Amino acid sequence: MVLSWGIFVLLGIGVFVVWFWQDSLGCRERANQTAAAACENLQLQFLDGTVAFARLSLARGKHGWLQFKRTYVFDYTAEGITRHKGFVVVQADSNVLSIPQCPERRVARNVAFSIDAIEMSHYSNTS
Repeated sequence: MVLSWGIFVLLGIGVFVVWFWQDSLGCRERANQTAAAACENLQLQFLDGTVAFARLSLARGKHGWLQFKRTYVFDYTAEGITRHKGFVVVQADSNVLSIPQCPERRVARNVAFSIDAIEMSHYSNTS
């Protein structure tokens, strides 16, 4: 039986899609846990109980390899009336950074789990 290169390419694409899907689910779960923990630590209410995907990019990991970097956003409130946006950045090697910003309480505290040189000026919330 002769297999063509097309079958190998389709098989490779299929394996990549399944891997990417599973990796994305794991990153989203870590982002949910991080957002909930950050809100709890800062005595904020984590609204909607979940994060939403916002951005996918490539970044260098600890060892210089290109990795996927995913950004998730979530809503929280300090007083129960006004919604504020926070975000969680997740890299493939479990680097997670969460920054809820609460201007009325002047809270800008990082909750970090193995942070590895993530450029945060691009994500600053100016509102």
